[in-house]
Amino acid sequence: MMMYCAKLPRLAYVTFTGGPKMAQAKVYTLDEFVQDVGQVFSDHNDPRAQAQKVSKHLSGLLKVPDSLEGRLDPPTDGEFTMQNLHLDKDRGHPSPGFLVMVSTLAAGWGNVPHDHGTIWVVYGVYKGSIQQTKYQWVYPEGEWTAPQFTVIQKFIQKPGEISFFLPGEIHDTSNASTERSLVVRVESRSLEGHWRHMYNLENNAAVASTSAAPPPAE
Repeated sequence: MMMYCAKLPRLAYVTFTGGPKMAQAKVYTLDEFVQDVGQVFSDHNDPRAQAQKVSKHLSGLLKVPDSLEGRLDPPTDGEFTMQNLHLDKDRGHPSPGFLVMVSTLAAGWGNVPHDHGTIWVVYGVYKGSIQQTKYQWVYPEGEWTAPQFTVIQKFIQKPGEISFFLPGEIHDTSNASTERSLVVRVESRSLEGHWRHMYNLENNAAVASTSAAPPPAE
């Protein structure tokens, strides 16, 4: 698990008005976050470095109370929904452009194990909590043609906490809260129409898919 406690960007800027000096701190906004994410793609080509830098910026955004106030329209029903906040045109990995979105997970909801193909994805919890489960193919000693699909790690993300999954990593996500959880996601490129795989732990199988969202776990 990769977790970052970054200093909050842009909060050092303070202005003063006339009369008694009253500090007016300039908070970090969603629009500034989008600008900073775009700059990350301009400055770095390595996906690990990109995901780390974006994670630090997202950590800063989530430190601001109600940082997405007025920008969200969370549903009151349905098990899983997605709301796009920004889709960039030409800055992404691999191109064309990154996506900032919010996922809403109903209590008890979870998806099947999946990867993101050549895309990395950063997850930051805005409200509630989620469980991330990581998987990989494990080859038993001497069984080099019989890999087993195996759970390797589980962890809980609480409000403000960040994790990311690099291209090819396999995981699933479930709501660890008794209420709806809201998760800010940054996809290095929109997953819509992008080839990747969904996995079955019980029969060691995988299926290719271009769905933007993995199906729910049964």
